[in-house]
Amino acid sequence: MSSNTDSSEAPTHAGGPLQHPHPTITRSAIVPPVSSLQRDEVRNCRLLRWLLDPLSPHGMGTQFLRAFLARVATLSSELVTFPRAETATVVIEETRTDPHSGQLARADLLIYGPGTPNPEWTVLIEAKIDAGEQYDQGARLQGAWESDEPTRVFLTTSGARMVTGDENWLPVRWVDVANDLRSALRDSDSTAPGHAVAVEYLRSLETHLP
Repeated sequence: MSSNTDSSEAPTHAGGPLQHPHPTITRSAIVPPVSSLQRDEVRNCRLLRWLLDPLSPHGMGTQFLRAFLARVATLSSELVTFPRAETATVVIEETRTDPHSGQLARADLLIYGPGTPNPEWTVLIEAKIDAGEQYDQGARLQGAWESDEPTRVFLTTSGARMVTGDENWLPVRWVDVANDLRSALRDSDSTAPGHAVAVEYLRSLETHLP
C-alpha cells in the first residue's frame, strides 16, 4: 500500500504515544482510484482514510469525518467528544508493539485529535470485510495503543462484536459508513477535484458492501 508520492502513509511505531507528523504536512492531494475496490479490505481502508481527512480535495470538508465521529460517540457507553476535528490527522496501517505480549499489532485506521506528540483523543478502527479476526488481534491492539486510551471501532459488514478483544470495541457497519458519506455529500462542493471520487465510492459501497 505504500506509495512514493503519497505522504499520508503512517510511520511504524514500536509502542508509546505516536509522534505523528503535524496535520498540515500529512495531507495528500492525490485522488485515489475507486475502480476495482469491490470487497478489497486494504483498498477500501485506503480510500476511507482519504475521505475522512478533512483536507483531502473531496469537497466535504469536515462533514464526513464529523458524521462518522458523531456515530461513534452515540455508540459509546461513555461520554466521549472529539473537539477540533478539523485538525485531526488520519493515518493508515500503523504498527506498534504490545508491551504486554511483545507482539506486533497493526491498526487499519487511526484518527488522531489535535496535540503532538500526545493527541487529545484517538479513534482506532479495525476493519473487516471477508477476513476473520487474527489470533488475539483485539487484545494486541488494545495493549499496543493502551497509552492513548483510544475509542475503539470494529468496522464490519454485519456489525458483529469483536471476539478477540474486550467489550469496549464499538460495532460499526460498512453500510453505516455509506450512510454517513451520503449525508455528507448532500451539502458538499461538487466542483472539488475529488468530489466525483467520493460519489463513485458511495456507489461502490452500496453495491459491494450493502
